[in-house]
Amino acid sequence: MKNRIGILAHSGEGAALCFLECIHEGENRLGPRIHPDIVMDIEAMGASMDDWEALNLAPINARFASAAARGQ
Repeated sequence: MKNRIGILAHSGEGAALCFLECIHEGENRLGPRIHPDIVMDIEAMGASMDDWEALNLAPINARFASAAARGQ
């Protein structure tokens, strides 16, 4: 079974940092040019800002759950 890491993000900068960290840490643990498969899904933060401001987390959780299902 291959290792797979999923990154779900709102921020392009944050997603890119996580992506690079996964690659570098994978190489540290597994060897040069070897890292787990990485699946990344990003939704524009603006699409969720109203929900974040209202602390309405259910729709945000649903969007991230849907994104996670796409990566399986």
